[in-house]
Amino acid sequence: MSRLLVALVVMAGSFGNAFLCTQSAIAQDSGRNERRVNVPEPSADDSGRPASPLWRGAVHALFKQYDKALADLETAVCADGDNTLACALRAWVHVQQEEYDRAINDLDLVIERQPKNEAALLLRAEAYAGKDDNDHAIDDLTRALQLNPKNSQAYACRGNSYRAAYVPGKAIADCTQAIKLDPHNNMAYTIRGQAFLQRHEFARAIRDLDEATAQEPNAEYNYWLRSMAHLGAGDIDRALADANTAVRLQPNDPCVYASRASAYLFKGEICKALADFGRATSLDPFGIRIQCRVVQNTMRFGICFGSSQGSPVEPDCEQIIADCTVKLRRNPDSLPAHYQRASAYVMQAEFDKAIKDYTEVIRLAPTDAEAYLERGDVYSYQKAFDAGIVDYDQALRLDPNNAEAYQMRGWVYSLKNDEAKAIDDLTKAIALEPELVTAYRTRGQLYGERKEFAKALADLNDALRLEPNDEDSLVRRGWIHSKLKHFDATLSDYTHAVSIASETPETLNALAWFLATCPEVKLRDGKKAVEYAKQACELTGWKSSAELDTLATAYAETGQFEEAVKWEQKAVALAPETDKAEFSARLALYQAGKPREE
Repeated sequence: MSRLLVALVVMAGSFGNAFLCTQSAIAQDSGRNERRVNVPEPSADDSGRPASPLWRGAVHALFKQYDKALADLETAVCADGDNTLACALRAWVHVQQEEYDRAINDLDLVIERQPKNEAALLLRAEAYAGKDDNDHAIDDLTRALQLNPKNSQAYACRGNSYRAAYVPGKAIADCTQAIKLDPHNNMAYTIRGQAFLQRHEFARAIRDLDEATAQEPNAEYNYWLRSMAHLGAGDIDRALADANTAVRLQPNDPCVYASRASAYLFKGEICKALADFGRATSLDPFGIRIQCRVVQNTMRFGICFGSSQGSPVEPDCEQIIADCTVKLRRNPDSLPAHYQRASAYVMQAEFDKAIKDYTEVIRLAPTDAEAYLERGDVYSYQKAFDAGIVDYDQALRLDPNNAEAYQMRGWVYSLKNDEAKAIDDLTKAIALEPELVTAYRTRGQLYGERKEFAKALADLNDALRLEPNDEDSLVRRGWIHSKLKHFDATLSDYTHAVSIASETPETLNALAWFLATCPEVKLRDGKKAVEYAKQACELTGWKSSAELDTLATAYAETGQFEEAVKWEQKAVALAPETDKAEFSARLALYQAGKPREE
């Protein structure tokens, strides 16, 4: 009797696990496996009195006999309109049946009578999340957390709603708090991993999904997510291994086959990729467009998990902005709507509008460190570095262990040429969170500029250990190798970078310059240098002095001095004052029929 009474209370605020936990407890009491538990006939309670409709409904619900449960709970509610427990249990059953509007109607009555009923708020949040109404879910979870700030699962669920609303920074902050409260909260690791995927922070996503799979080794969803994270990081073999595991655990899920098809495509195993794609579409013939999107997104690393089910989709920023604007007309103080619209504005590069929304978030929640961090990011994107530093300072006052705030403040200090402060902040960020690729990359660049090449190389090696396909780190490490006269390694890094970013002019320019000017003559290739330099010039509309200067130098290396003079003259005309003297000196050489001096 006591266990079922506990179940009545727990089910009223279930997040989905309470039901299974209570079943397991009954199975243990009976000495049998859960699958063999016989459904009891709830005709009488322990004292022999006839079972009440509430009692019968609870037992039927416990054993997933939902139609019978609803009939009994309806009787209980009709007999006593003030029976909030019966309403809450009926709402719980409606949630299990995905009848979310009915569940919300019941819980509205419960919460109206008991506004501090934490369990009812949590269950209503679950119902709102089930129908993708993330704003209301966040509101209810926030109210529940005000009642019980130590509820780890509530933080994880609110993080999930923020993730689904395309606010990954806030999702990460909530899941981090959930993990602090309960290091074994598997759901929090999974959601935070998805949020990192939204931000293309693949190393951090992999770390969280490693923990999620360790805690729950039979959950195919975590392997599927980690497979995509490995794809993004450029580790195709591990991506394929995870996809294989996901297929073994859930052979009827079309998404796992589509994920494995992406891995096969990267490996060049086209026949296997087509076979898996065929399996995916045969399992879900009406979801072919979704499956195509899975492959498209993974191939360009544009992974964005946005729906409540976590399907890979691209956010429709304009629609998000329009929806949030309507919500804010109804309620100007809606914190989730301001957060969501701010994130959409950032993705649209409408930074002034994003700042206005983040400022409203800060007005509504002045102790929210994440809001200061994200507004600081926007200021930094606008090159308003001092304003960004002020916000990062405040974020760190509110959350002294915020690794991202140290990382971003360090990055801004690097742009302000304050190397000492930048390195100090980046070192603190790495100490707090050793998977921060940007921190390693930026600190490596700074060490390189200080000619501390060994330290620079170590940092860039770490960045590439975490994300082997990080184009920026490859280019920067290539430059460090050139300073150390490791020219073969330079060529390898630049070539790898171009292979994964063939439309990035800076990367093409780096390889072209190296091929045209390498001190080790055997590695020079003027013809290829011209080819890569032309591609870089095309991508910059033939208006970038750096790329034009490289093209001229490549032509000079091949002995085509007329072309070299032509393009160097254009480079000089477009060059900033700081580069004109250097470019003009090269122009004089090419006019004299001489290649660039060593």
